[in-house]
This record gives sequence, C-alpha cells and structure tokens, in this order.
Amino acid sequence: MAGGRSVGAQHPLEKKLQLAAELAAAGKSAAAQSEYAKVLLSKGCKSDPLLRGAAALGFTQIVLGEHLWTELEGKHPDQILLEALRGAQAAKQRSRTLEGQLQLIRSRALFAKPGKTADCLDAALEARTQAVDLLLEAEVEALQWPVEKIQALVDRLVCDESGTALDCESLIDVLRRESFMSAEDAEEHVETLVDSWSPGGRISVQQFLGLALEIAQRLTKTAEKALAKTADSCSAPCEGGLPEGSTAIEKELVLLVSRHGAADWESKAEELQKKGFNETPRSLEDLWTQLVPQIKKTVDADDPMACGHSCSTCPTKDDCKVHDALRDIEDM
Repeated sequence: MAGGRSVGAQHPLEKKLQLAAELAAAGKSAAAQSEYAKVLLSKGCKSDPLLRGAAALGFTQIVLGEHLWTELEGKHPDQILLEALRGAQAAKQRSRTLEGQLQLIRSRALFAKPGKTADCLDAALEARTQAVDLLLEAEVEALQWPVEKIQALVDRLVCDESGTALDCESLIDVLRRESFMSAEDAEEHVETLVDSWSPGGRISVQQFLGLALEIAQRLTKTAEKALAKTADSCSAPCEGGLPEGSTAIEKELVLLVSRHGAADWESKAEELQKKGFNETPRSLEDLWTQLVPQIKKTVDADDPMACGHSCSTCPTKDDCKVHDALRDIEDM
C-alpha cells in the first residue's frame, strides 16, 4: 500500500484496498473504482491517513486513466486528493512517499480538470514541484544517514577525491566502503536518487553526497520545528502523572525534579520559598520519596498526563530528569 504501514494484523479496509488493486490490475476498472469509493466513504478510512491516501490514489488514478471526471459525494478528483493530502500532512507519523504520490497525481488531476483556470495550472505546477521534493526527501530519509556523517565525508572528499563521475554500482561501492549502506534497501534508494539527479546514470560521490546533505539538513530543520511546535502545544507543565487533587507544592516539586533531577534540595527549597512555599530541603526530599510510587506507576504504564502526553510521546522527554530520578531510587 502506498506510503507503507507497520507490520501486524491486516486492517479490514486494507483487504478492500487489496481487492480494488487486484481488480484494477485485471483491467476491471469500473469494479475497482467502486471498491476504492467504498473505502473512501467508510468511517474508518476518514480517521486513517494512510488508508485514505491509498484509496484516494487508487480512485483518482482510475478516473484519470479512463479520461473521466467522476465526482464522489460532490467532490472532484482534485478535491479528494487535496483532502487526503491534508490528512497525511497532519498525521502523527508522516509518510513523505504518500504525500509525494498524492501531490503528483493531484498535479495530473489539475491539468486534466475540465474548465481549468490559470489558478488551476499554477496549482498543478506547484503540486508537481512539491511532489518531486517530497519523493526525494522520502528516499534520503529512508537511508537514515546522520547529517554530521554526510558532512564529514563531503569535507574529506573535497581534498581526497577528483570528483570523477561514477556509475551507480561504483558509487554504491564507495558508499559501502564508507559504511553508508547499513539501511535496509539502501541500494534501491541510492539508485532512485541517482536516476533523479543524473538521468545519464553517472554522478560523482561529492555531487551525490552534496545533494543528499541538502535534503538531510532540510529534514532535520523540519523535524526540529515540528518538535518545537509540539512542545509549545503542551497544555500543562510536567507533573509526573500525579493523581487528580494533588497539592500545589506536589506539582511544583515534580516540575523541579523534571528539570533538575532529584538532588540539590537546598536550591529547590530556596526557589519554592520565593514562590511563597514554606518548605525545607529535608521536607522536600521526604515529599519526593512519598510521591515516587505513584509517579513510577504512571510512568511504567505510559499513561497520559495533564499535558495530554504520555512519557513516550512527550516532546521534552529527552531533557526530562524524572526517569533518571526514578532509576536512582531503584539502584539504591
């Protein structure tokens, strides 16, 4: 299925998508179109970006392939694709491959739209450009190459290599020697990138890595912005999963531990005294000891907290000191 899905029990709607794809492959376009439409109109599809995207792709490909302009619930093919694209973009886990495919077929739909305007043509060209970018990003993302590692090899090759254009097989040999081919299906992704960047099939190592580096840096910046946006969306400070009705001092203490760890109780007491709490270093340490069992229970169960996140989905989990504090107690 376009965009990919984690391995596990097959979703009932996936079976319908598979049937639709088999009907399309057998040349039974009308039946395939009907099956894709059923999936698109189902409630389960609307809540699953991957299913919705795959169904939208299948439905519109048949419509455009038959030179039709079939509507579905009053929506034109380009509208169906746009809604599927927005759903994919808002998904918790993005699939750039799916987004790129949706943009690509959307561009085709806009070019084929009856009575198209200049705005349609502009949107079609923009969708085509975005599709190319997304599909290239998907290939680089799949390689899982750290930006720092790419940059280091690029810097070294500037001095060590002549910049001779290589065929894809020779390029892969060089990358393998440099330990750049550990990702699953890495060769396939490299071949796709070479075909995109060099229609003649020959490209220098420097040029290939330079282009990959640009995209990897862009992906890193996008990920950082998404993380910052998610962090800003938290509805409450970290409170460690304290039960409803917990006191203000309990919440303030857990917040301090999440930032600075379960140590330096003197500084914590001073900070809380400035906020009007009459606590001593010893009373704070004792209070923390009392709170640990409840916090550990919530953390271990990965239950959602007041901010709406669980520990595993928390955007600041890498900086949170609560886990370290709990491990310190277990090791004592």
